[in-house]
Amino acid sequence: MLDATGGRRSPAAGPGDIALVSIRHGTTDGRRHGRIRRILPPTPARVAGVYQHIGRNRFIASTSRRGDRAFSVAACDVDTVSHDDLVLAEPIDEGRPGPPRVRITKSFGSWKNAGAISLAAIAIHEIPLEFPDDVLSEAGAATAAGDAEDRSDLGAIPLITIDDDDARDHDDAVFAEPDGDGWHVIVAIADVAHHVRPYGAIDREAFLRGNSVYFPDRVVPMLPEALSNDLCSLKPGVPRPCVAAHLWITGRGRLHRWLFERAVMCSRARLTYTEVEEHRNGRPSPTTSGLPDRLIGHLYGAFQVLFEARRQRGAFEIERGERRVSFDDQGHISDIVLRNRLDSHRLIEELMIVANVAAARELASRGKDCLFRVHDRPSDEKLETLRTFLSTRGHGPLKARRPSPGDLARVLERAASNDERQTVEDIVLRCQALAAYSPRNIGHFGLALDQYCHFTSPIRRYADLLIHRALLGETVPNDLDRVGRHLGAMERRAVSAERHAGDHYVARWLASRDHAVMKGCISGLGRFGIIVRAGPIDAEGLVPARFLPGGPFRYQESHQTLRGKGARYTLGQNVHVRLAECDANNASLLYALVVP
Repeated sequence: MLDATGGRRSPAAGPGDIALVSIRHGTTDGRRHGRIRRILPPTPARVAGVYQHIGRNRFIASTSRRGDRAFSVAACDVDTVSHDDLVLAEPIDEGRPGPPRVRITKSFGSWKNAGAISLAAIAIHEIPLEFPDDVLSEAGAATAAGDAEDRSDLGAIPLITIDDDDARDHDDAVFAEPDGDGWHVIVAIADVAHHVRPYGAIDREAFLRGNSVYFPDRVVPMLPEALSNDLCSLKPGVPRPCVAAHLWITGRGRLHRWLFERAVMCSRARLTYTEVEEHRNGRPSPTTSGLPDRLIGHLYGAFQVLFEARRQRGAFEIERGERRVSFDDQGHISDIVLRNRLDSHRLIEELMIVANVAAARELASRGKDCLFRVHDRPSDEKLETLRTFLSTRGHGPLKARRPSPGDLARVLERAASNDERQTVEDIVLRCQALAAYSPRNIGHFGLALDQYCHFTSPIRRYADLLIHRALLGETVPNDLDRVGRHLGAMERRAVSAERHAGDHYVARWLASRDHAVMKGCISGLGRFGIIVRAGPIDAEGLVPARFLPGGPFRYQESHQTLRGKGARYTLGQNVHVRLAECDANNASLLYALVVP
């Protein structure tokens, strides 16, 4: 018999729990006594991990950061599987006590291949990789016809697409021209609703997926590639059906009139963000040189008044560089860089926002049911944490009981003046509610907008397709509450999978490099120690409390401080670290603090 006895309090265990137990020997009553050290996480429905065959032992080391134990392999349904292969497995219910064993159901090849990283994330998060046959058949039967007799002709308008250099689906094109002291902007969006009919095979699969999922080496699309990369993509020189939003904006950046219409367009050019930014700075490319005079200049003109209006209404902006992973010809990671946002990124963002606002206002004016993109204000509890942090760090008080987005924007502006913006941004981000899809409009707090929806990306988001259908008077579901909850869950799944893969790419890259001293800052802390964001790619790693000089420590949550007898560590504090340990299997980084 095993009892949870001992001197100190043991974690509470329930029926079916798996626990790590220390056994006390030498008892006189013939029973085995012990103390529960830790309750192990429940066995997942499926396990993605690295197959290890060492001597007679066969086990799977999980690639999840939460996978803190190995799974013994009892059976294998795969013809060939080798040591260090990435595999998918499922638990076997053998009706015996002890940790569960698993059966290998699929092998993805060597874990050492960089492509296996995204495959692991896809498998762990149960993202469907292949399309069913009926979906592919329906996509193959789609045509490029656009019902031209029912559409406006935008062929004479020099619309252009602006995307990342590796983008394969282009669902928005833009144009701007002066209109008095303001601007007339056209945002043309691929008419996905023309190809994807309600309740068809493609529509059902798109709803189940909810959105496309993006990894450094691949995309898992919401729509089959015959649509996402071809018929629905706004390719240069190819006539495409679209839904065009005509937007009239005042010189102060206020949207005062709009019109939505089905049209046929023909993109003049596929441009990249860098190419557009270079053109604006006086370094045109051969492609931008061939465009009509002032086309790009007019887009920046409309952007500037919209961006100023954003600032005036108090929307706050949190800048985050994006990691870009590069690969060599053999598919190995060649480099990872942190790419900063350009004004060309902000340009497209502002044009998409104003088009989304127009779509929400149009549907509201018609009294149409639709899925709004909503963002609630922060909770009082989280705001109190933010207030305490700001007051103890000299950033000035957050006076308003229910602060507006503008109040938080001013907090960020003040932090930028004393080089702590990133730390304050982290705290502000943590106090935010999650954005969601809902038929009940509560506005969008972060953007400081009363009405907002997603309209501009129907190739990669199902919510946008529903907005298109509502604008076009087509069928939309009756149970929008359930639809919104499902799409929100799929969005969170995609974010989690993309983050999982990103962490593993960083760990794989760092593991192959010299462990030089890196400058970083403390991005999180607690009784466990400190989390440091370090190096040129802001890689986060842990310095355990037991390895920190100056302990033992007491954690002061309200001040976000770890205070010891000989040292104090605070959120945002600059430190120097060296990579001490890197587990590329579960993407965990351990740093060692370096005292200059």
